[in-house]
Amino acid sequence: MRIQDRVSGSALAGILALAGVGHASAQATQSVSQSINAHDYPGAFIARPVNLRAAMVRIDTRYQHSELVGAGYGNQLAVGVAVGLNDAVEIGVTHVNPNGIDAYDEGGLVANLRGGGSTFGNVNVYGRMRILDAQDFGLSAQLAVVFPVHGDGDWQVGFGLPLRARVAPRFALDMVPELRVRRVGDGAGGHESQLDLNIPVSGVLQVTNNVWLAGRSGMYWQNFNDIYFPGLLEVGFSVDHAGAALLDLAIQGGFPTLFAPNSADAVITEYWVLRVNLTGFLAF
Repeated sequence: MRIQDRVSGSALAGILALAGVGHASAQATQSVSQSINAHDYPGAFIARPVNLRAAMVRIDTRYQHSELVGAGYGNQLAVGVAVGLNDAVEIGVTHVNPNGIDAYDEGGLVANLRGGGSTFGNVNVYGRMRILDAQDFGLSAQLAVVFPVHGDGDWQVGFGLPLRARVAPRFALDMVPELRVRRVGDGAGGHESQLDLNIPVSGVLQVTNNVWLAGRSGMYWQNFNDIYFPGLLEVGFSVDHAGAALLDLAIQGGFPTLFAPNSADAVITEYWVLRVNLTGFLAF
């Protein structure tokens, strides 16, 4: 006998409704599980949260060529690492400033190579704590400390608010407004404190699930006196497994001080950089 002959229309509707509720509940449970599962850290660049997930490790490597026309060039290798202690706290010793613009001479291990010799860059340590992790908006608080390797280097402490706003299905704005205190040499053997306001801004277009394009700029106001605006372009490719990030390859180039209204040349193209970044993600 067919089931339609044994179950009334109203009873069948109730069964289907209960099945629908159960299916929706299972989907919701799966969604929450994925949101806290390190293995589901998205491969799509703009879909990633501001912080690493719990039990995740990010390994950062970079090759950088920089050149100042008339003054020579430099080659640099940098390596760093970051760890998600839990879904809300991330710490790192690295040149990478997620949602901002990477440091130029600071990181976990930075080797400057030129003319057969080598020097090392400063050590950059940071930690960030999640404030908000909504579907289209993420916000964290960040503390970064730079320890100078050389006696004439600058001690730096920065307080920032990394954020990501997904303003369209394939487009996101990244930003890290930051106040930074620097202890710099005064030219007479002493040191003085300076206060900087940095607001790196990036627009990121997710071309496909595994390819992104980014324009990186922002405002850097040193000691509330000298101001400049970078201009960098980036193309990136991600490798994922079942949608979870495994490896990123990004090529970036441009002018770190492209617009400098207070300088003799308002547009500075003599100083440029080219970078190749390779980033790996591990989950435990």
